[in-house]
Amino acid sequence: MKTSWNEPPVHAEIRAALEGLEGTLHGGRAAPELVLIPLSKVGDALRAEIELSRSVRTWLRVLPEQELGAALDAQREEAGEWRVPVRVSGDDPGFAFTIRRRDEAESVCIAAARSAFARQLVPGSVHGFKELGDALIAFDQRLATVATRGDVEAMLGTRAALQAPQGWTSRLPEDSRGAAPRQTSEHDLSVERMCSEPLSEEAISAWISHGRLSKLVEGRAARDPGFRDELTRMIDMLLAHHEQVSLVARRWAGLCEYPVPPQLAAAAAVVGSEASSVPSTDTDLGRLSPLPARARLLCTAHQATLRVYADPGTLRSVRFGSGETTSPDASGAWSVEIPIENEPVELQVVGASGEEFRATLVLVDVPAEEAT
Repeated sequence: MKTSWNEPPVHAEIRAALEGLEGTLHGGRAAPELVLIPLSKVGDALRAEIELSRSVRTWLRVLPEQELGAALDAQREEAGEWRVPVRVSGDDPGFAFTIRRRDEAESVCIAAARSAFARQLVPGSVHGFKELGDALIAFDQRLATVATRGDVEAMLGTRAALQAPQGWTSRLPEDSRGAAPRQTSEHDLSVERMCSEPLSEEAISAWISHGRLSKLVEGRAARDPGFRDELTRMIDMLLAHHEQVSLVARRWAGLCEYPVPPQLAAAAAVVGSEASSVPSTDTDLGRLSPLPARARLLCTAHQATLRVYADPGTLRSVRFGSGETTSPDASGAWSVEIPIENEPVELQVVGASGEEFRATLVLVDVPAEEAT
């Protein structure tokens, strides 16, 4: 068991718990209470930035969503039973137990989010996730009327070492003499919780390659300069190796250049030849977050065609350079074709509710051998 001489005592407890989980996790059906135990331990490890074994990562990925939802429902029901005393006392073991259970529930939320990320899902789409978050927020708001952050972290014992600067205890007042708890909307609290969680490789890959989970990944990058620099290096490396990088990730990195076959290659095409012989590039732009839409960009030497795919009724319009469409074509795609000119092209997609996706694309020549 790998340890560090100066790590908090709770880390040794977490490592021992993780070792105890090995060989006990399986894909079969389990009661909600039996799912909550490993979720809590895994969430502890994620908060402590302790590496998970392959078997634990696999369990998170294959845990049936129905069982995960049932476990979250059970945790929410327990949270609804927690009581806040009129006055906090340091010698109240019952309330100290409640506080520790509250902190363990935070770990359950974090592990549940990681399980969702492993399947490229937004955590809020998992049954019970939002409802559990709402229940925990309601408890925190009651707790803030009688206890300070220091009171609560003292009752947490060794678990106090798991508290992040923007963790759940940061929403409690610092001073019992009148400092009000930090006021945050329920939506912001949910986003804040998820942005402060360790992000899995699957979540980062979903953002870079497909533009998914943008609020979570970009939120973390805005808070963590080191993570932001690492994302930038990953994107540069993938582009250098001609790997898939979504428009969302390119826009974030300021690298919205897309390949166009050179004029010379197109001129060499035999007049009257089949369309398939004309050099072209076909690029998957990924998801256009925050809109529930995906896009592809097809370029020949002279024309660029943008095709946007979305469920019926979710979009209002698509504008691409000088072209615009307000309805899908017969195939269901929103298609706009424009001549290629030597200037940046503005893309604007408007959702049915008024939400917008905007980006600037720069169409650049590529070597003839890279055109298909």
